[in-house]
Amino acid sequence: MRKKRDLWQLILGLAFFLTALPAAAQKYLFSGTVVDEAGQSLPGVAIKVMGTKTGTITDADGHFTVRSDENTPMFQLSYLGMKNLQYKGSAKPMKITMVSDAYTMQETVVTGYQKLKRENATGAFQAITAKDLDTRYMPDLAANLEGKVAGLVKYGSDLTIRGTGTLNADSSPLVVVDGLPISGTLADVNPYDVEKITTLKDAAAAAIYGARASNGVIVIVTKRATKEKLDIELNTDLTFYDKNHYSDYGYASTADHLKVEQDNFDWITNHPEAYNYLSGQYRHRGKLLSPITQLMMRHHLGQVSDADYNGTIAAWSRNNYRKEWQDQMEHNRFMQQYNLALRTKGRYLNSNIVVNWQGDNTSEVEQYSNRLSLQYNGDLNVTRWLNLNFGITLNNTRDKKHASGHYDLNDLTSFADYQSMYNADGSPATLKGYVALDEPSLQNSSFGLKDEGVVPVDELHKSFEKTRETYSRSFVHLNVSLLPELRLSAMFQYEDISDRGETYLTPDSYGIRHIYNLFTSGGVHYMPEGGQLNVTSGEQNYFTFRTQAAYDKTFAGKHELNAVAGYEYRQTYSRNTQNRLYGYDEQTLTSATGLINFKDLINLQTTDLGTNYTPQDVFSSSDVADIGCARHRYLSYYATADYTYDHRYSMSASYRVDKADLFGADPKFRSRPLWSAGLGWNMQNETFMKEFKWIDLLKVRASYGVTGNINSKYSSFLTAVIRTSDLYGDKVADLNAPPNDQLRWEKTATVDAGVDFALFAHRLTGSVDFYNKKSTDVLSSIDVNPTIGWTTLNTNNAGVSNKGIEFQLSGDILRSRTEDGFGISADFTLAYNKNKITALYHEATSGVKALDSYHKGDPVNALYSFRFDHIGTDEDGYQQVYWKKADGTTNCNSLYNDAFTVADVELNGTLDPKWSGSFTPTLTYKRFSLGGMFVFYAGNKFRADAQDWDISDGLSYGSYIPKSFLKYWNASEEDRKKLLGNGYMMSRMNMYTSDLYYCDQDVASADFLKLRSLVLGYHLSDKACYALGISALRIRLQMENVFTCVRNKYGIDPERVNAKTGELQLRAPKSCTLSLNINF
Repeated sequence: MRKKRDLWQLILGLAFFLTALPAAAQKYLFSGTVVDEAGQSLPGVAIKVMGTKTGTITDADGHFTVRSDENTPMFQLSYLGMKNLQYKGSAKPMKITMVSDAYTMQETVVTGYQKLKRENATGAFQAITAKDLDTRYMPDLAANLEGKVAGLVKYGSDLTIRGTGTLNADSSPLVVVDGLPISGTLADVNPYDVEKITTLKDAAAAAIYGARASNGVIVIVTKRATKEKLDIELNTDLTFYDKNHYSDYGYASTADHLKVEQDNFDWITNHPEAYNYLSGQYRHRGKLLSPITQLMMRHHLGQVSDADYNGTIAAWSRNNYRKEWQDQMEHNRFMQQYNLALRTKGRYLNSNIVVNWQGDNTSEVEQYSNRLSLQYNGDLNVTRWLNLNFGITLNNTRDKKHASGHYDLNDLTSFADYQSMYNADGSPATLKGYVALDEPSLQNSSFGLKDEGVVPVDELHKSFEKTRETYSRSFVHLNVSLLPELRLSAMFQYEDISDRGETYLTPDSYGIRHIYNLFTSGGVHYMPEGGQLNVTSGEQNYFTFRTQAAYDKTFAGKHELNAVAGYEYRQTYSRNTQNRLYGYDEQTLTSATGLINFKDLINLQTTDLGTNYTPQDVFSSSDVADIGCARHRYLSYYATADYTYDHRYSMSASYRVDKADLFGADPKFRSRPLWSAGLGWNMQNETFMKEFKWIDLLKVRASYGVTGNINSKYSSFLTAVIRTSDLYGDKVADLNAPPNDQLRWEKTATVDAGVDFALFAHRLTGSVDFYNKKSTDVLSSIDVNPTIGWTTLNTNNAGVSNKGIEFQLSGDILRSRTEDGFGISADFTLAYNKNKITALYHEATSGVKALDSYHKGDPVNALYSFRFDHIGTDEDGYQQVYWKKADGTTNCNSLYNDAFTVADVELNGTLDPKWSGSFTPTLTYKRFSLGGMFVFYAGNKFRADAQDWDISDGLSYGSYIPKSFLKYWNASEEDRKKLLGNGYMMSRMNMYTSDLYYCDQDVASADFLKLRSLVLGYHLSDKACYALGISALRIRLQMENVFTCVRNKYGIDPERVNAKTGELQLRAPKSCTLSLNINF
């Protein structure tokens, strides 16, 4: 019995063991969906079972399944741009919502080749989100970037990052859109469709772009659909501008102009030699002298009584031709821009459609500048492992503006300000152009000459220039995910830019009539009847093909590896043509160009107009037609990798080899290897930092690398331009440059050290960077033995350095706890850059050339002058300008004289600001916001008072004079000896009047502070939006160019002056923009 009982126990125990064994080995299955706060699925979320090595990622629909030994495991979820999340598992299907991390989203680094977490990046990056761009309205992206990125300087029309590192190549940053560089500009990118902009500054960030990265890189990511329902966004921006302030040109009034003319005439009549010259001119060509000079001579000769003379002067003083021109041509500028975006996210296809129209009536009547943009971006999830991105952008721009031919007289200063467009009875006046209206030849009907009178009221509205440009960019990106950590991609992009311009000069326009007369000789009309049509056209196309493999995986929870390797091929092509049709008939669309004997036109010596006129040097064969084209190919191989250990220590490396058809005469220089390396330390993740709860981020980084630059106009091979000889009609070739097998890419080595920080729950964030950029192999010219056929040769002989510091700070000074609360935030940027030419083997051979040359040890864009000493007046009353040599002696010779040497040239400073910065405070209360952007630039120079050195040395002054001329004539005789004169007293001056602006006396500080924008905004409450059936509504009122503070004694805004020449220009007018944004 006992044996049987033991046997049954053994059987039961064995059965229990066999039953329990599968249960012990069983794994529990969990599934669910991960979504964001808006309920949209999140693909690619990393899910890990905590305490194990088990994990997975969500599919394209956000779904996941994972097994665990435990029945209630804890899951760790991580996703770029979202806060990390721990979630307790459940047997039922889970729906897990992840919350966006505003700081992490902003600091996600998109390089165009890869996407990195900010904490893993070792380079100097600066990210700008769509929200940052939306703080104010600007019609283009380049203007909107000002003040948002430390070290990115938008000064005048130039946009640079960390200074200028080249002498002859392009200094603009490379623009990348959705992963691929574009050959267009920032103006070709719709600012409303930008989701994020990342600026790559140092080599660790930008070296992957190789020979195009030395100037920095601007990476743009466009918007994509994020909601399953149709998302509609409508933007309207209406901008109203003040009229132009033509007083900015510094013109004297009509009365003052006439006074100066009389003072100059009195001086001439008191100096016999000067008066004899004027008398001779009056006898031989008096009818071509200015109206005021003719009047004064006739009065002086007794042909006009004092009463008539004074009455005429009084009547002319009341005229104001420039004011009449403005009344005819000017109106308030109005710009309008509308943007409609339609986005929807489907199960397989995500679509983004954007339509944008911008209309600008410009500041002159009968002109316009309109632009229509169409975009489509699609994301197609073919399978779980295959994704297709594709899209197309079409921009069409059409402009119309008033045109001026070679002899047309339709500008603001075509006629003297004391003249008038109208007769005394108000009818349009006929004024003299280039030919006296009573010229005998015009009365001889046998010559068949056309009327030489100018009726400005009509002339202003005759000839126009119309241009149109079409820019298209299409792309296809194929992404294959064979493994969760391995991604293969192929990208293709094609850009096409076509432009056409037509300038039509009507048959009755003055310039056409005058040319017809000018080329009439012996009764023969060498120019046909009709108008003139100038047609220019351009074709540019670029394509880029790239294949790459990307690997991204985390090992053992601590080792993060992100690596990319690939191949890139790029081709560029451009073709430009120009044609001129003579005798053009707009109605029949025909021309008489084929009837012209161009050889006769070139050789014609006389004209029936008379001996005071000549057709010589008016026409050349290049005026008729011209053509040019270029094609280049580029090939690249690249690899980059980033490694991070335990979220604390990061290192990166990149390597790229670029090849181009521009180089290769010597195989040694056929390719350029470019590379970078970087290190990063996330100190906030160290154990010893845990007690500092107020430190959210403290990252120290350093990098070194080499990037490149290129000028596609240079080649290592012999180049020439073939043309047709004007004299013989044969084909001739002009050699551009000799072969140079040593020619190669420019390169820039950059050292960067920086700190990124975030404090007090990200209430205060910022970064500090120190950098040193050394550009070598910079293209510049050297002197060569002229017996080889050239006097100079372009070689890689120069060097440029840029050293600086950048500081960026953003703060939520007072966070609003509720929507109706009060909040204060501010952003601040500050950057300093010192630019210097470190190597140069071509020095100026004379002082006058040195004024506009590069100099070793000086900035690239330096300002040079001669040292002014004093004004000297001889016993006859004629003036000389004396300048000071380096040894202290004085001289009054021309600057072209050998006496003026390189040593006598004075460096005044740099034209580029050394300091740049911005301050952008924002106040919020309830649903209102008030923000402003202050920008400042300092440390540079400009010619502020060049008008004082803009003199005339003729018998009269032309159509206008600057106010500065009055200083001399209004001064006492004693004070005049110290002042620079004007008029005929300067005719014996050794120095050319056009060189006087090089004087060091007109140089001043270009420092200024400007309130660039002031913006008042309001957004509608959610309740009100719901009642209206919309998602959101925002209204914004913005003012531009509110006020300016300058640091020069003249009170001149440096932005309205040509900094190098001192030429006064129109200030940027104040404007007001009303913006409306609606989301449905």
